Amino acid sequence: MAADGFLVAKRSNNRDFVWYHGPSIKERIENFAPIVREIDNNYVRFIIYEKNFVDSMFHGKLISGKINVGTELVLMPNSIICTVEQCFEDGCEVLTATSGSFVSIRIRNINFNVFDDGIFCFSTALRCTTANTFRAKVKFFGRTDSLRERHLFTLHYQSKTFPAEIRRIISRVNKFTGVESDAAFMKCDNGFEYIITIATTVQICFYSNEDFAILRRVLLVSNGTAFGTGIIINP
Repeated sequence: MAADGFLVAKRSNNRDFVWYHGPSIKERIENFAPIVREIDNNYVRFIIYEKNFVDSMFHGKLISGKINVGTELVLMPNSIICTVEQCFEDGCEVLTATSGSFVSIRIRNINFNVFDDGIFCFSTALRCTTANTFRAKVKFFGRTDSLRERHLFTLHYQSKTFPAEIRRIISRVNKFTGVESDAAFMKCDNGFEYIITIATTVQICFYSNEDFAILRRVLLVSNGTAFGTGIIINP
């Protein structure tokens, strides 16, 4: 780890992960140029080399948000459970040990999405402005001991009204799991209401094929703005 704590490069579950945090990304990342795919002011994309040398994508986006000491997080891949050990003004540090591997991550206002297997580690926070970008609180997937099989899903939906299909699915998820989903309602300056960030952890048996079909239709809608991803863990 770099002296300033901005860089973390650890081995976890036979995968090399590199987290980079810093105000001057282009300068501080130079020594890791071989694994850097793309850099700009707010967006860094890395290549993760695995045993079979297949490229996996990893990126971070600058966001806002805060969590507390003791908060349990689920890290990807393989649903690593960890607990926040330290908190700072602009982020937190988590430590965990699992299956002989060690993970140390310092999160500083960054939302990590692991694209290998299409997993979202944390839900995305976006800003709400007149340009139709969004701002929503960060949702961290917490630990629920009874849920050995997890379906992690993050959906961002822009609409004047909350789709009845999504409302029904989220209500059903809450009923069976006791884990409330995060649906943030906001008013933008242009007068439109947006529903932002649905993030939940559920057992896969609680989703029917019909539910998944509805979610796919929402995600694939072309005349609005709906985007997100999810994956079933240990199907």
